[in-house]
Amino acid sequence: MFRYWYFSFKYREYFKNATGIQAFAQRCLGWLIDTTTKAAERFTKRNESLKVEKANLLASKRALEEKPLLHSGERFTVQKTVRRDTFIWLAIFIAEGFLNYVSTLIFIPGEALIFSLLRWAIAIVLTSAGILVCEKLIEAILPIQKYTEKNPAPSLSVPVSLLWLTMFCSVEIAIIGVAETRARDIEGGMRGGILYYGFIVLSAVLPIIGGGALWDRSRYLDAYRRTLEHFKIQRRLTRIESLLRRSEEKLILHYKRTLTNYWAVFSEFRTYKENYNARRSLTEDLSLSFARDYQAFEKEGAKRFESDVRDLTAKGLRKLEKMDVAPGTKLGQAANTEQV
Repeated sequence: MFRYWYFSFKYREYFKNATGIQAFAQRCLGWLIDTTTKAAERFTKRNESLKVEKANLLASKRALEEKPLLHSGERFTVQKTVRRDTFIWLAIFIAEGFLNYVSTLIFIPGEALIFSLLRWAIAIVLTSAGILVCEKLIEAILPIQKYTEKNPAPSLSVPVSLLWLTMFCSVEIAIIGVAETRARDIEGGMRGGILYYGFIVLSAVLPIIGGGALWDRSRYLDAYRRTLEHFKIQRRLTRIESLLRRSEEKLILHYKRTLTNYWAVFSEFRTYKENYNARRSLTEDLSLSFARDYQAFEKEGAKRFESDVRDLTAKGLRKLEKMDVAPGTKLGQAANTEQV
């Protein structure tokens, strides 16, 4: 009883209308489309940003595919090689740096912060220079074609090789000089002995091993990074496609749920209105109206959904699809070019 008085008061103009059931059905469909349109606007805004991101990712993907990539079968083998070489040179960098720092304690004593920073600076510079110069020297002496690269290996350049050899010898002399100071201190100021020569040789050889590991890694690193970036882009594109499909499914689900809710409101109103008409000996012909049953109501709602809501959803996406984006060019770059 309370619901009847609530409906008769809130929708009294429809009760007084001779075709109130049809008018209220129109009103319910209007509410349905309005509510669905607001949801569609939210989905469209997110889909447009996803479409822009997708176009930019496709441009980046095409740019990566212009250069050689690793096949799925060899990616994990190359990945192991890159990680192994990275671990080797990092471990050597830490060990060599520590050895050089320990060696500097002899000729740079003091516990003040300035002395500690100076010792670490010398140790890091010597270690970095030794490893990097050794890598460049090997690269200059043994020019090898990089993995998956189609371009031939660069030819041997004697002047460049001599330059790197001179720099390498200079760095090694500096490392040996610093290490010799600590080795002599270990031997109690005496020269000679296994520990004396072992400490010096270790300090001098570690940069060579680290440089060799860096050189070996550099052969695979470019192709590995491109392949890894290509894999990440492909995974994100798959995710975007999934989000776009889910967005469409959510919109349809929202529409169906809202349709059911408004049909329930209309059915309740129709019951009250038919009782209202019966008490006043009024009749309303619904045989040709979409308000006659749920199937007709649903069909009319689907028709308006396709013409109004779907058109709104597709408008922004059609605009993106019509944009002429050159391969390798991102959407933002294309827009800036057109403005210029």
